[in-house]
Amino acid sequence: TGVITQIKGRIKLAHYQIQQILNLPEENSSSSSRKQRMYEHCYLVGKLRNFFSLLSCLSVYWSLRGLSVLIFSYAWKKTTTLAVILILLSPVDQ
Repeated sequence: TGVITQIKGRIKLAHYQIQQILNLPEENSSSSSRKQRMYEHCYLVGKLRNFFSLLSCLSVYWSLRGLSVLIFSYAWKKTTTLAVILILLSPVDQ
């Protein structure tokens, strides 16, 4: 559960930072750029919700089967796309 808590904390921090970037006031910003920022924000929120749902389901699996390997990395580009690069699960062999 400690690993899951750390992952959730990192994702929440990344989401907060991206929200701050998206909400920065822009001088001379047009209506279309505001709409684009709003679209990107909604897209990001949707992806994060999907990921947290997946993480909740996997945490049940991890607690039942055991977790031997978890590799997690995230990155975001200027377009504020949050990407889950790799999650590798391997049940404990005993």
